[in-house]
Amino acid sequence: MLKGSSSGIASAIGLAFALVLLTNSPALSGDAGTALNEGDAAKRQGKPEAAIQYYTEAIASGELSELDLIRAHTGRGEALGNLGQQDAAIGDYTAAIEISLGESNSYNNRGVAYKRFGRYAEALKDFNTAISLDPGNAIVYLNRGGTYLEKKQFAEALADLDTALGLEPED
Repeated sequence: MLKGSSSGIASAIGLAFALVLLTNSPALSGDAGTALNEGDAAKRQGKPEAAIQYYTEAIASGELSELDLIRAHTGRGEALGNLGQQDAAIGDYTAAIEISLGESNSYNNRGVAYKRFGRYAEALKDFNTAISLDPGNAIVYLNRGGTYLEKKQFAEALADLDTALGLEPED
């Protein structure tokens, strides 16, 4: 666990991991869009290693739009997180945030990775930013509430869980 690592270090770790995967695996596709779609499919099928390879190929191509680049970094971050590689996942979420500062899901995803690592202050900061960008997102309140529960801040947890339920009463 790299306690106190900066987002620059986390980004570098994510990039280094991606470059190792790219140079140690055969080319998956010549088309960045195809690689991106294959990464999404592999992630849905529960194949995080394959998803990481496809997303890495798509990112390295330099051919993705800004929106697709965010999607690739987010997808690869999720796959890395599923493999327990939280620092690399944080690096990808940070890259997605740096591409588009107004997108709340990247902050939420990075907050989840920080939470898994026990880095609660950083997680709460990201959840707060995500809520400020999209106050109607019940998932972020749920994630922040869970973080407060782990910190034994029960009043804050209850308030967030109640807000999440109010936003999505059917879920």
